[in-house]
Amino acid sequence: MESFDFKGFWWLPNNPSEKLAGICSFTPFQGGELEIIGDFNGLTESNFADQPFIILGNTLKGDITLYDCFLKEKRKKENIHGLVEVSLYYINLIFLDNHFSSDFDVKFNEISIHYSFTNEWVNTKTFDFIHSEDGKQHIIHKPSEQLEQASIDTNYSLSIGIGYDKSVNLFEKIIIDRKVFITITASEERHYKDYIKIMTYTRNFLTLAITKPVFPLIMNGFISKDGVISVVRILGKLSSSANDILASKLSCHEMFFTFHDISDKFELFIKNWFEKAKDMGTVYELYFGVLDNPNSYYPQQEFLSLIQSLESYCQKDINSELKKFERSEDEHSKILEEIMNHVPEDHQNWLKRKLINSNNLSLNGKIMSLLKSQSFQEIIKHLNKQENAFNIFLDGKSKNDFVNEIVNIRNKLSHGSGYDGDVYGKNFRVQIQRLKVLVEILLLKELGFDKETIGTIILRSEARLNIKHS
Repeated sequence: MESFDFKGFWWLPNNPSEKLAGICSFTPFQGGELEIIGDFNGLTESNFADQPFIILGNTLKGDITLYDCFLKEKRKKENIHGLVEVSLYYINLIFLDNHFSSDFDVKFNEISIHYSFTNEWVNTKTFDFIHSEDGKQHIIHKPSEQLEQASIDTNYSLSIGIGYDKSVNLFEKIIIDRKVFITITASEERHYKDYIKIMTYTRNFLTLAITKPVFPLIMNGFISKDGVISVVRILGKLSSSANDILASKLSCHEMFFTFHDISDKFELFIKNWFEKAKDMGTVYELYFGVLDNPNSYYPQQEFLSLIQSLESYCQKDINSELKKFERSEDEHSKILEEIMNHVPEDHQNWLKRKLINSNNLSLNGKIMSLLKSQSFQEIIKHLNKQENAFNIFLDGKSKNDFVNEIVNIRNKLSHGSGYDGDVYGKNFRVQIQRLKVLVEILLLKELGFDKETIGTIILRSEARLNIKHS
């Protein structure tokens, strides 16, 4: 993602005849800013001047729409004629090569994104090398291609393809830059905000596969009008944690799974991921929130987010196996009725309120029931054959001790009674690692992997095996 400073003239959509000179600056980690000479106060109502949702611009590089803007500050700058008042606006999104006159108009037929690490994840050859009969070697450049496509639902589909940028210097070199793009296509033109949830779940899917947070490095929106397709470049600020992550190296052997591992079942996995998101959205957000901000989370936050994601997963509408550990609603109602028959009438309403959730398992019961569920036991037993550290999750004293300890830590941290352990110590980090492995196993299971494949994925990820005390 590039940085730039575009000089031009800027105006509000409702007043195109009054334009102000200024510079739009953008850097990936600082986002966008617009500095103009003067302000928009004399051109429109003051409340719109301070928070003009859209500012339009014309520069030497083309048309620009600045989206979701607000005034940061006004200040004086000195030039050869004295002091000049300038206004500085913060910009959340920038649309290059197009003017959107209103928020309603910000619509696309599809959005195509190049995420970090996706070249390594797909790992598809760009060139073929062929030896001819005369002994010479020929390099065959493969054209742009679509690798797979999957229907998410009736409104959206998702595809993976490869595109190329070419740079040619006839006297020195030819550069062909391959990039993998994830394209989200809508059944009809839709607002940019409608794509955000799809983009979030797509990014989460890639993060689980790659084992590191991915970030959008290139984003293009496509608009079709009168049979002509125009491309709009979309720019926004990257997370502050992206800098260190993007600087790191990653090979396909360090990932949970690559595109080639799932290419034969690509649509099944995509459908599963988005279908499960309806019930598991909280699980996704808590787990991927931890991964997205590795340097921002305190150990307590990381622990609480992970155990909360497990508790969310243990809802019986997500994990039907947990139903057998709870009484039926009819049975529960009969028990409550019997209790009420022995309680003075003055206390019945108070007791009903206290017992309204009494049929729900406690956190201890939920985690224990999860570990005892048949599907989870099959996965852990398969893992334990190769790595005995997973015995911590099997039946016996070690499992009981683990569940009791993490519930005790959660209760003390959540209820303010004070946890007396060292949250920066190795033992606390081991508990966090165990919770992380549990969530990862469950995400892989819900995605559609069988126990053997989950075993292979988890075992080859050595960072995930630091789950036992030294």
